[in-house]
Amino acid sequence: MELPESEKARPEGHSESILHPEVDPHDPLNWPTIHKIYIALLISLLGFTVQFGAALINPAFEQMSNNLNITVEQASYCTTVVILFGGIISLLAVPVANIYGRRITFVIAGIITAAGQFVSASVSSYGGVIAGRVLNGSGASVPLGLGAAVICDLFSQGDRGLYMGIYVLSVTNGQHVAPIAGGYVAERLGWRWCFWIPGIIQAGLWVVTVLTLPETLFSKAGARTKGLGSRSYLHNMLFRGRVVDRKLRARGFVASLRMAKYPAVLLPTI
Repeated sequence: MELPESEKARPEGHSESILHPEVDPHDPLNWPTIHKIYIALLISLLGFTVQFGAALINPAFEQMSNNLNITVEQASYCTTVVILFGGIISLLAVPVANIYGRRITFVIAGIITAAGQFVSASVSSYGGVIAGRVLNGSGASVPLGLGAAVICDLFSQGDRGLYMGIYVLSVTNGQHVAPIAGGYVAERLGWRWCFWIPGIIQAGLWVVTVLTLPETLFSKAGARTKGLGSRSYLHNMLFRGRVVDRKLRARGFVASLRMAKYPAVLLPTI
């Protein structure tokens, strides 16, 4: 029996062929594998560095408290506010990214993350340090909240396990590696360099993001109508407004809270 044309067009071993029989070259699922791996590793590195940058200051709390005339407990809030705003802002960033795209969200977040580190490193008051950490946590929310979504944009369900594992390993171990390096940095260079160093790294990654991270959100409905979804790779490097032809609604900002009805989701968060 002769295969239909849509079957003939499917790449061999393409595990998404049953779910997505239309093989569109603009769909990130059909991009070259080496390119998809690069993007997955970049997203994982972004996730690692925001966690690393959040916790690098931890071994320097006592040194920081002596310098700013605050308690060690107050110094520890530098990490607390990053965690707090990283969780809150992700609830706002994800619905926006699901309509206007991943790329613009990562670009904006990247510069905010680096700027927050530089603010905390350069100010002379405790309030200024906390303000910088608020910025840092707000920017950090995007690699943590959208990283898994980008992996799903790039790889089919049967192929994404390895890359999802690399991403999760990165974001869960950045804060574990940071105190090891942070102790050395604080002892040799001073507590402010626990902000300068991740800020410099994040600024460099922001440049890499601007130059090499394309838009991975793809609208299949838009592609079928030759609308928003049918974009070349060059168009995916530009900022052209909405990627998905859908309005941004208030309910989108609370939709993720519905997952709390599942014990497997709710219990780990308590």
